Amino acid sequence: MTISLSPPSRSHWIAHARNGIEGEGAPDARALAILETTEMLARMAATDDEISTLNRLSRVALKMASVRDDDLRRRDILGDVAKAWTAFEQVWRNDDDKGERK
Repeated sequence: MTISLSPPSRSHWIAHARNGIEGEGAPDARALAILETTEMLARMAATDDEISTLNRLSRVALKMASVRDDDLRRRDILGDVAKAWTAFEQVWRNDDDKGERK
């Protein structure tokens, strides 16, 4: 008997990133989920716009990983994360609505 496991889809990784953005927990742990997502999506076929939003999301996730509750930059960094996520979701959701890319 052969079991064939297909790799996680784009939708799976977008949901994983959403958990990092909207989830509870320490920013550094949430940032790791976002970084894992950007790494996995970067391995898939993507348009220039998708790559651009991936890069931006990855950069702000790195900043998010280092932010602490008492950091004066916290509000700005989390605002940057929200903006990057909005751009990412808009570009990647539009493609996702058309169906998974092969």
